[in-house]
Amino acid sequence: MSFCAECGGAMVCQKKTSEWRGKRYTSRYYRCSSTQNDGDRKCTQNGINAEKLEKTIYDDLLEEFIKMKEGKYVIDNEIEVRSHKERVEKLNKEREQLKKKRV
Repeated sequence: MSFCAECGGAMVCQKKTSEWRGKRYTSRYYRCSSTQNDGDRKCTQNGINAEKLEKTIYDDLLEEFIKMKEGKYVIDNEIEVRSHKERVEKLNKEREQLKKKRV
């Protein structure tokens, strides 16, 4: 499920069929569900081409799965934890120095 970047409403897929020069064309797009409530436009988000949005979501998910498979999340988390530990140690040293200055 995807959500509107403007208002947070759920995005719904819609289909539009048009005819041009005797040929029928069908296009799919996603619109914010809050633009559909009782005809009131509660959100001004324009429709988004369904194929482009779905490809973007697919590519993002694939990238995340690849990171998980390669263990990059573990490495990133270890680096982040190490960084936080170093920061905490530095703050503790500064606190101890301040305590010594008070005495």
